[in-house]
Amino acid sequence: MLPMTLTGSAARLLVGVVPLTVLLVLFGVLALLALALPTDRREYVLKLAPHIVKAVEKIAGGSAGR
Repeated sequence: MLPMTLTGSAARLLVGVVPLTVLLVLFGVLALLALALPTDRREYVLKLAPHIVKAVEKIAGGSAGR
């Protein structure tokens, strides 16, 4: 049986996947929360969405560019 070793690209993939997954789950929770709130509060919650999108783009762009 071959030993399991973690290569450099596999480590970078793992480091990028975990934060992306957390941020995407957070984005989904924000969307569901916005649906359940009244209109004025919904607008406030949806203003947070671009910040999460920017974080996802930074993580995805940083790991894909290397």
